[in-house]
Amino acid sequence: MSEGKLRALPGSLREPRSPSPPHPPSTVTYPAIDFPELIEEEKLPCYYPKDFYPVRVWQVYNSRYQVVGKLGYGAYSTVWLCRDLVGHCYVAVKIFSQYSTEPIWQHEMEAFGYLNSFATPASFGRKFIRTPLGHFELPADPPGSSKPFQCLVFEPAAASIWEMRQRLKGKWLPENVVKAVISWGPGGS
Repeated sequence: MSEGKLRALPGSLREPRSPSPPHPPSTVTYPAIDFPELIEEEKLPCYYPKDFYPVRVWQVYNSRYQVVGKLGYGAYSTVWLCRDLVGHCYVAVKIFSQYSTEPIWQHEMEAFGYLNSFATPASFGRKFIRTPLGHFELPADPPGSSKPFQCLVFEPAAASIWEMRQRLKGKWLPENVVKAVISWGPGGS
């Protein structure tokens, strides 16, 4: 087919797509459960609810990222799986707590800058360094809190080889997984 006859297909790389509409929240209602046991970050000795942003599933943040579910937490942040309504993909949004007097997110940005300063896109190992795709702020919540919440956007990470082995409980890794891991080594794609 000649170049003159090629045309952009809907959704192709040649034609930009408009942002996706957010999914509506579920209409299913569940009874409230009295749960006296602390869960996840609430178990941390330094946990104070006011220091963590009150994320709501299905909410859209920064006019772009719709929260799908929680991926994890740490002493200084929570991580959420989100639909990128503009990029038409899933991302992980890390929302930093206000617990620390030090700007933890700035330290992370400095570390990413340092790693990027000596790693060229073609260098081995570069694809294993997760660098942020973006940064945004969420307003202080509740209003009157000390400062806005800083957020970093990443590609979602997959399970590590160690995690996969733990889940398989002594069984061998599937052949296709082993081949994929080997291809990541020197000379691999």
